[in-house]
Amino acid sequence: MNRVSLMLAISAALLFAVSPAVASEDLESEFAEMKELVKGLQQKIEAQEEQIEHQGELLDQAQTAVKAQQEQTESLSGLSSFLDSIDVVGHVAGSYNYNFNTPNEYPMGGADLNNGNVGALPFHSDHNTFTVDQIWLGVGKPATEESPAGFQVDFLYGNNANFLGQGTGSVADPLLVDVDLNGDGVVDFSDAQISLLNAGSLSRRANANDSTSDFYIAQAYVEYACGCIGEGSNVKFGKFQTMVGAEVVQATGNFNVTRGIVYSLLQPVDHLGLYATTDLGPVELGAAVVNSGGSSISSPDINKEKSYVATAMVGDDRMSARASFVYGAEDVGRQTSNYGLVDVTAWFNPMDSVSTWANYNYLYIEETGAYANGVALAGRVGLTDKIGAAVRSEYIRFASNASDGLMANPLSPNGTNSEIWAVTGTLDYMLTDHLTAKAEVRWDYVNQNVPNFDSFALNNPVPGGGSSGNRGSAADQTVGLLEIVYEF
Repeated sequence: MNRVSLMLAISAALLFAVSPAVASEDLESEFAEMKELVKGLQQKIEAQEEQIEHQGELLDQAQTAVKAQQEQTESLSGLSSFLDSIDVVGHVAGSYNYNFNTPNEYPMGGADLNNGNVGALPFHSDHNTFTVDQIWLGVGKPATEESPAGFQVDFLYGNNANFLGQGTGSVADPLLVDVDLNGDGVVDFSDAQISLLNAGSLSRRANANDSTSDFYIAQAYVEYACGCIGEGSNVKFGKFQTMVGAEVVQATGNFNVTRGIVYSLLQPVDHLGLYATTDLGPVELGAAVVNSGGSSISSPDINKEKSYVATAMVGDDRMSARASFVYGAEDVGRQTSNYGLVDVTAWFNPMDSVSTWANYNYLYIEETGAYANGVALAGRVGLTDKIGAAVRSEYIRFASNASDGLMANPLSPNGTNSEIWAVTGTLDYMLTDHLTAKAEVRWDYVNQNVPNFDSFALNNPVPGGGSSGNRGSAADQTVGLLEIVYEF
């Protein structure tokens, strides 16, 4: 029974209760007033019920809105948490260099002439040239125990990208510019064009003189902190930088402006495959299966088998050492042979203002007798909070069992049993917290054991100036460089 019916029943009972005692003429009038009163009460109760029902609907709508807001807040919080876990780093580096041998080749000017015939300065190969060396952007999320899935992608634009990715790094071969390449009996600009095309048409540097637009993916991998082998176990799949050596691709990761000859001539830069690491007490162990132990092959793999990498590292921020071994099939011309590379790198930082490293490499080809030994030593001293000085000294010896020195060693960039020395000195000055300037002088010397033929070009500005053997060459060169790097 609802409240309206109850009120009517009570009212009727009262009327019947008083009716025997009341017999006056006002009975009908009072009864009519009572009915109106009850009717008014009923209307008020119905209005209140409608209001309560409407308020209930409003409450339901408010609860729905609050729930949606909470879900949106949780979603935004999750997105914010993910964005907070993302690391974004990068830098922009530009340089100018000048070769004191003043090499000059028609019609390409000083392009590629710092390299000589051994590829001594692949990242800074052009004499008397301003370049944008690197526009680097890295985006990644590290894999941790709390969040075991991660990734890393590093993009590189600029002159350095050409030597690592799309092209050969050459604008034209300086040893072929004044050679009759098309066989018409005349050395002219068409021969230089052939040399230019041979350099690599995929490169913006080669086909448009726009090295700033060349592109290279330095790293692109996913990783998983699995904890399956031991503490710190991690698995990476994709393209990652090599574990070999002390120097790196990034301009911000080295003491010097240029990369050394051990880095350029003996070591890989990156690999594509599967890489697993784990910590066993003070030792970090790593193993990888990759398409190539070198950097000439990324994907697809054109070798007869995969290459394999093993590493072991021990130490801390003050003193550490790492040994690496790379082994697998690589192409030598049109032949495929098994290469091996032994790398030992040590770091010693006795104080915050002093950093040093030493690097030894032994590279060989099975069943050929060809091998190379390389050693590099480098150190940097912080003279003040803003100024530092660095020195790097290097030596490589290419050797084989062949009796003659000419075209006797496929590991050697000039094909000979040769020796290469390089000494580099660098001053760096921190202009601001993010902006650094470097000034560098580098000396390279090659003894390639070939009479009347040296590695580095001299000045020969005359168009069609005769054969490459007559244009002048030198066993050594000195190059000066200026570099500006902004890091963010």
